[in-house]
Amino acid sequence: MANKGQPRGMDARERAIAKFRKAFGAMPESIAIAPGRVNLIGEHTDYNDGFVMPIAIDRVLAVAARRRDDRIVRIVAVDFNETDEFSLDAIERDEKGGWRNYPRGVAWVATQMRLPLQGIEAVITSDIPIGAGLSSSAALEVAFAMALLKLNAVRAEPMVLALWCQRAENEFVGVRCGIMDQMAATLGKRQHALLLDCRDLSYEHVPLPEGIAFVVADTGKPRTLAASEYNRRRQDARKRCGCCGRCWDALSKVCGMWTAMRWKRCLSNCPIPSVGGRAM
Repeated sequence: MANKGQPRGMDARERAIAKFRKAFGAMPESIAIAPGRVNLIGEHTDYNDGFVMPIAIDRVLAVAARRRDDRIVRIVAVDFNETDEFSLDAIERDEKGGWRNYPRGVAWVATQMRLPLQGIEAVITSDIPIGAGLSSSAALEVAFAMALLKLNAVRAEPMVLALWCQRAENEFVGVRCGIMDQMAATLGKRQHALLLDCRDLSYEHVPLPEGIAFVVADTGKPRTLAASEYNRRRQDARKRCGCCGRCWDALSKVCGMWTAMRWKRCLSNCPIPSVGGRAM
């Protein structure tokens, strides 16, 4: 949700505060921030119960918000120049897709959990490029969830918050994503990578070497999971792993005992030829 025309020197947090004052005529009661991420190791392994190692980046999404006395949620998405409004008593999916389904999905999960909620007014700004593979959608889910829960005095551990946001994307938005993006947004730590075992959600913050820098290049080719064949790729991977039988356990744990040659022999026996080239 990055705005190419944002004022020079004004970060997402400052813009969120300024735009909130303009939209609602008062200062926000809460500011929530969540970062984007890049992944160092482990592509398509989070939803296959494997290992991943993402890092949070210095681009963030900010939500400035205040509590309402009713059950209405009003949102201003500054970078899209769009708004949304819905009731916590009747949350429906926007069939046109787009950014609205992410905060709606988070609110839907919260109502499914029967949390005591009042509505909020919120302004969203971001300097995370949209569709660049930096998980702006997970940052939106996490930051909105943080704002909604804080204003309603509901506490949730980072891992629980990540799981709620993943459920919002899986069941409401309709993208069968793994847990990596949400965990990176809730547990990312400065100068550290996050080594995450997606089978049991155990994790470790791994210090990065001093002086190291990661260069993230934007190719300009948009990437949105909701509009891509991501769900199909996940289904393909599951089919392939199901064909491998007991080999699946070794694959999902990325066990060193299984050599590339042994995997090649195992996969060559899969009766689903259309899957082999994509899933692995």
